[in-house]
Amino acid sequence: MRRGRLRKIFALAVMAVVCVFFGVNVWWKIQDVTDEEKVARVAGLPVMEITLNGITLTEIHDGEKSVKYGGNALTLTTGEEITEYANVEIKGRGNSTWGAPKRPYQIKFQDKVALLGMDKAKKWVLLANAFDASEMRTDVAFYLERMLGAEYALSGEFVKLRVDGEDLGVYFVTPKMEIDKSRIDLRDPLGILVEVDNLHAQTDECWRTRQGNCLVVSDVVNEDEVGAAMTSFVELFSKFEEAAEKGDYETVSELVDLEGLAKYYLLEEFTVNPDAYNTSYYFYRDGLDDKIHVGPGWDFDYALGNRAWWWGYAEDFHSPLKTQVQRLMAFGGELHDAATGELHGHDGNLTITRMMYYLMDMPEFYKLVRETFVGMMQGKKMELLSYVESRLMMAGEEIRKDNKLWGRDDFDEEIEWLFWWLETRYDYFEQVYGA
Repeated sequence: MRRGRLRKIFALAVMAVVCVFFGVNVWWKIQDVTDEEKVARVAGLPVMEITLNGITLTEIHDGEKSVKYGGNALTLTTGEEITEYANVEIKGRGNSTWGAPKRPYQIKFQDKVALLGMDKAKKWVLLANAFDASEMRTDVAFYLERMLGAEYALSGEFVKLRVDGEDLGVYFVTPKMEIDKSRIDLRDPLGILVEVDNLHAQTDECWRTRQGNCLVVSDVVNEDEVGAAMTSFVELFSKFEEAAEKGDYETVSELVDLEGLAKYYLLEEFTVNPDAYNTSYYFYRDGLDDKIHVGPGWDFDYALGNRAWWWGYAEDFHSPLKTQVQRLMAFGGELHDAATGELHGHDGNLTITRMMYYLMDMPEFYKLVRETFVGMMQGKKMELLSYVESRLMMAGEEIRKDNKLWGRDDFDEEIEWLFWWLETRYDYFEQVYGA
C-alpha cells in the first residue's frame, strides 16, 4: 500500500512539472491581459434572462423534472442586440445532475429559433456543467466530434443565465438531441433515435436485447409507428451484438455504419468518457432499409481527465497514457476504495455494452480506426488546443466567477490540468493510432 502511495505522489509531481512546460503557458496568455480586454470579453458573453410565469425556481426544483411550465418570457442579449421571446416552456432535465445545486434545464420555444448562430430548433438544453470545474469538457468533446466529421455532431455556446433576476452563472446552450431536419434528419415513418441506457432507465422503459442491454426510445418520426420501429431496431441491434461477439466482421459491416462507429470510438476513447458504452449512448436508423448508425456523442462533463470522477475508478482510469479504456469496463464496472484506489468489487447492476470491446479485437475494425485517426485527427493537436484557448478567452472570466458562485474555487487549477491532459493525450494518440 505504501509503495502505491509513493507511486501516486511521484506521478502527481511529474504531472505538475510537465504542466509548467505545456498547458500552463497557454493559460498564462489568458491571464496576461489588460482590465479593458477582460471587460470587453465579459461584455461579449451573451446574457439569457428568463421571467417565470406564476411559478418560482424553487418550486420547479422541488417538483419532478419532467413537469413542463409554460408561458414564460425569455430575453437574449448579445452585444447591443436584444431579442425577446414569449410563451417559452421550461422544465428540468438530467439524471445525477438534476440533484446538483446548479441544475440543468430544457427550454422550448413556440417556433424554431436560431439561438446564437446555431441551426434553428424549438427545444434547447441549458447544461449546468455542475461537475466540471473547467466547464469546458462538453464543448471540447463536441468540437472533437466535429473535427472527426461525425454526422450530426453537436455544438453549443456559453451564456450567462438569470432567472427572475437571480444570477445562476454560466450555462452551455445546445440544441436538444432529437429528430428534426436541422438536427438528426430522419424522414422514414419508421425512423427512430434510440439510447442505450443501462444506468438510469426504469425497467418498464427498457427494450432488452438478447444480451440484456437496455434500449430506450429517445425520439421517433411517427409516434404511431414506435412499436414497429423499435421492435425491428432491437432485433437488428441484437444481431449486431451477436455478430460482434463472434468476430463476424462481414455481418457487422452489413448491419452497422462502421465508419461512424470508428469515429465514435475515437471520440469516446480520446475523451476517456466514464459513461461510454453504458449510458447517453445513442443510435439511430432511418427506416427498415437503413443500417444502424451511432451518435451523436453526449454527456462529457466527467470525461477528459476530470479529477472529480477519480473516486469511482482506479486512479489511472483517466490517465492520458492509456488506450482501449473500454477493456477496463467491458465486463462490469470496477469499484475502488476512494482513499487507496484498491479494487474492492464490481457493480453487478452496471452492464456495459460490449460491441466496441469485441470490435477492437477485429483487425479490420482496428485498421479502420487507425485510418480514421490519420485522416481526420492526425496533426491537429494545435487546432484543438487553439479552440480551447479561444473559448477560454471568451468565457474564462465568467466561468471563474461561476465557480465561486457555486462554491468551487479550482477553476485555474482545472484549466491547467485540462491543457496538459489534452496535449499529452493527443501525443499518445499520435503514437498509438498515427501513421
